[in-house]
Amino acid sequence: MAKNKTLPKTAPKYNLPPTLKVSCVLQINGEPFGGKELGITTSISAHLRALRSPDKDSFLGFVIEFPLSATGENTGFGNCHHIDFTTQRAITSNTWKLTVKFPRENIDITYRAASEEENARYPASKKHMTWVDVVLGKDAQVSVQGFGMPYSNPGHPAEDWLRYPASTTVMGGLTLLDIIQQRHFSFLAARIESAMATRWSVASLAPKFDYGYGADQSWDMDRYMKQLHDVKGHRFQAAWSFETDDSHVTALTKSIVQDFMWIQKFCLDMTTEMGYAYFVKHPGSRRSKRWLVIVRMDRGIWKHRNWSQACIQGTMKLVIHPGSDELPESWTEDISERWAARVCHNLGEIRLLKRHGITENDYVIRVIEPLQIQLGIKEFESREAADAAFETDKSL
Repeated sequence: MAKNKTLPKTAPKYNLPPTLKVSCVLQINGEPFGGKELGITTSISAHLRALRSPDKDSFLGFVIEFPLSATGENTGFGNCHHIDFTTQRAITSNTWKLTVKFPRENIDITYRAASEEENARYPASKKHMTWVDVVLGKDAQVSVQGFGMPYSNPGHPAEDWLRYPASTTVMGGLTLLDIIQQRHFSFLAARIESAMATRWSVASLAPKFDYGYGADQSWDMDRYMKQLHDVKGHRFQAAWSFETDDSHVTALTKSIVQDFMWIQKFCLDMTTEMGYAYFVKHPGSRRSKRWLVIVRMDRGIWKHRNWSQACIQGTMKLVIHPGSDELPESWTEDISERWAARVCHNLGEIRLLKRHGITENDYVIRVIEPLQIQLGIKEFESREAADAAFETDKSL
């Protein structure tokens, strides 16, 4: 990302409660699905989730976890992995996850405390449980992660539920796809009603996430430079996936653009950084248009890390302005001549310039004179004469 001397901003806090994960059962035609953590005799887990983060899209949803075979690696299926966000590493998983995310708009969520009789049906449940009903409005759609991914657990019914075309019924005459495409979802969550109403609600989520660069990702140097100046974001957390195409393309684009633009801006700003250049005809080619140029500028520039990155390939352009009073008003204007140049590393050539009074503030480059030039090079008998003339008239 962009290089700067100031510490990066931190993400906005929004006074968010922590991410919520609550064990639950999904009711399908009056029958519980999932609920392993609540003491039901099943190998399938289910939980409600409210993800809250300033660095990604927050959402309300539910997750169903199907067990994987312990012999998957030996039978050739391989292992599944998930991201441990605490360590930011991929670790082996013994379950296959299906995540269903609800939209923020056009949904209705109601909460109702479960009765003692309903609580008693689940041996491992807590004292207080809550019914959570989610009804999707017209045109509202859930989004799903994990559906259609390979799954292997020979002998487990989920093999038939998840195998293409996933047409085997799960319960109540519904396939897994039918369950996901319901318009009304009913959950029994292992948390008190007041907690569910405040912490599993659209109002509890962070604002919609946006990197701040808009949806136009076309290559535009002027727009990129303006954004680099105007958009002051924070250092985003590492992302392992993206909720939207806009977020994905923005992250990919900006990772390239910002790595490029900070040094590009330095290079463009250098075109208005005035220095003194002393040209010496290349001693090995008196008739050619090659020159050795001694450039004298503030010594601090040569030690700046931006400079070391800018000239890492050794090639550059020498920008010649008509005079100090004719600098361009901005870096985007180009009223100067630019000569192809390369850093001179040949010690033999540099030694030939000793009689020209090289100092520790000087930088030696090779340049090739363009085919057509308008700004002529003034000739002097020696560098001392050139220095004296320059001190008298800075426009030389």
